[in-house]
Amino acid sequence: MIPFSSATHLALPAVISLIAFLAYTPQYLFRYIEPGALDQKQSWIFNLLLFCTWVCYARACFTDPGHVPRGWPANDINETLRNSGGMGIDGNNLR
Repeated sequence: MIPFSSATHLALPAVISLIAFLAYTPQYLFRYIEPGALDQKQSWIFNLLLFCTWVCYARACFTDPGHVPRGWPANDINETLRNSGGMGIDGNNLR
């Protein structure tokens, strides 16, 4: 079995390969199989949506998961938790 740390290093290339395979293979194959190639408008729309997928994945990969943006409305979160009977951000009961 692959150690966990090695498996996490394989996640990024595996997902990139999966997106590329699922996105570009149909465009290539449609030229040679029965439904036919995409027309120019369909090709532009498909590739625009594919570009959006690449941008979203890149942003997900390069976003720091532990960073809280400056000016985050913590009071709004505490108010929501208070109304739902939850605990506050600092762990104190808000009721």
